[in-house]
Amino acid sequence: PRLTTAQAVAYRRHFRQLLLRRYHSVLRGWKALDRHGHGRLSFYEFLRGCHDLGVDPDQGPRNLWDALDTDRSGYISLEKIDPYAAKLLGSLAVTIRVVCGTLDKAWDGWFKKQFYSHRVSKEDFISACEELGYPGDGAAAWEALRSDLATVGVSRGEFGFLEMWFAQPGPQMRRCLMGSGSSATQSCGLKSSVLTSWNRHESLRDSSDGSPF
Repeated sequence: PRLTTAQAVAYRRHFRQLLLRRYHSVLRGWKALDRHGHGRLSFYEFLRGCHDLGVDPDQGPRNLWDALDTDRSGYISLEKIDPYAAKLLGSLAVTIRVVCGTLDKAWDGWFKKQFYSHRVSKEDFISACEELGYPGDGAAAWEALRSDLATVGVSRGEFGFLEMWFAQPGPQMRRCLMGSGSSATQSCGLKSSVLTSWNRHESLRDSSDGSPF
């Protein structure tokens, strides 16, 4: 039988709590589940993750899957586990793609302001986000990316998690820009300019070989 709306919400909350209890970070938990970095989980990958989390195989996994796979696509993405984090980081990835072109250029030219350090502090990260015209909450994005839980900052490896959105088709990337919270509303002019530029990239993509970029 299908779960009720209330049951689905409770199961999604429970799964997120399981990830936080085991990995202390939703992103760190997602990386453990998505071992190949595809940006989505099949049912069998999800079952393996549930086993690692200690979910009772006779009770939990099927209901958890049904609660998370809301569109019945047969796959689960970060967006289905933590919509806020997915939207937050997805919009940052779009902004970086449009303004900088690549993550390497963004890291070297915008985020890594202290050349003697291999990590980016919260202050420098927020500053770079503001310089890029990122419409979201830079502090929240820094916290979300900090899956190693190092207090001194975000590493290049953690920053590289944004690559997941670079590999996704345009419509999914565009959704990340929509409704990113109050910060996005306050910066709607910047958001519109980024989205306009992204749409221009999409038009070029559609008229070429169909690749994301």
